[in-house]
Amino acid sequence: GDFFSDPGAAGLSCTRTGTVKVGPDLKANKEGEDVFTESRSILFKTLKVKRVYDSTAKNIIYVAFTERMNTDNDKNQSRFKSQVCAVHVDEVEAKLPTK
Repeated sequence: GDFFSDPGAAGLSCTRTGTVKVGPDLKANKEGEDVFTESRSILFKTLKVKRVYDSTAKNIIYVAFTERMNTDNDKNQSRFKSQVCAVHVDEVEAKLPTK
């Protein structure tokens, strides 16, 4: 194997075991928020997990993907490989009044 590269594949799954509640401060935007980031090799490969909240559909979407600068050794010539899962939100907690 190539000493300088690290596997780009990441697995991701979501399991619901009860009521799903989110706080009122969870932002709904297309960019989402980083919940995990890790450098995977010295050749600029990064594993990231983002959380995106869709307030209209009431779903939290998690996206795991690798991002890299060089696509030379990839048969797909792609900088990204991804996994996606979603969890439906049952309740958005109310914002506490400020004093």
